[in-house]
Amino acid sequence: VVALLEGAHKKRYRQKQHLQNSTPIIFKSIVKAFPVVFSSFCKHLWLSLSVLVSLHVSCCVCVCTMGLFCVCIHVFVGVFCMIRRLSPKLPWL
Repeated sequence: VVALLEGAHKKRYRQKQHLQNSTPIIFKSIVKAFPVVFSSFCKHLWLSLSVLVSLHVSCCVCVCTMGLFCVCIHVFVGVFCMIRRLSPKLPWL
């Protein structure tokens, strides 16, 4: 019985490690995609608003798991779209 329990614990630990190792890659790819994705989103006011609404809904869904991260994205998109509209001549937007 002890051997079985130890085996199950090791398996669970390995799964946790794998999850932790893959997380930074996901974040890096999201960060890389930010400028490209949002520059196309924010070209149209109604589109950026609908994106904000959908992001807000998704934030409400994942508050339990990654609430803070979602809120940060939500705020970031709002600010980004405002900057985009206020200064359309910025080349990186």
